Amino acid sequence: MLIKHPPQIANSEITDKSSYLSRREFIHAASGTAVAAAVGLGVFASKSEAAPAPHGRKFENVLKSPFSTDEAMNSWNEITTYNSEIPV
Repeated sequence: MLIKHPPQIANSEITDKSSYLSRREFIHAASGTAVAAAVGLGVFASKSEAAPAPHGRKFENVLKSPFSTDEAMNSWNEITTYNSEIPV
């Protein structure tokens, strides 16, 4: 029977305790920086081309699939609240 011993990990490869305990602060700071950069680049700026539907613009030049059915489409409320616990 082959018995494998765990590899010896060098102390330099192990995260020190202060870094480990401050990881949530790092993630919070990184996410705040990402949001600030996105706002600065105008990612969240709205475009005033046309009045979009609640879920966004509709696709143009879409052909009906041969696998389509004649069933009624789901409403926006049914789609967006399918997994919610509180009925809207």
